[in-house]
Amino acid sequence: MKLNFEFIPITAIGQNLRNKPEWDILRKKVYDIYNRECQICRKQDCLLHAHEVWDWDEENHIQKLVDIIGICR
Repeated sequence: MKLNFEFIPITAIGQNLRNKPEWDILRKKVYDIYNRECQICRKQDCLLHAHEVWDWDEENHIQKLVDIIGICR
């Protein structure tokens, strides 16, 4: 897998899931789903970070979370 950077609208900057109380539970479930393996380099049992994958519908101005993946530093 290749890491892509998704551009988001300026109004979404600073607005993320990490501010929600459920984030810690969600990110740990994601790590378990991927067997604690980095989805970029495939290294296992490393310190992972949850990376949000977003889709932006320019026509309808809708931002949608499409995936969360575990990636290492």
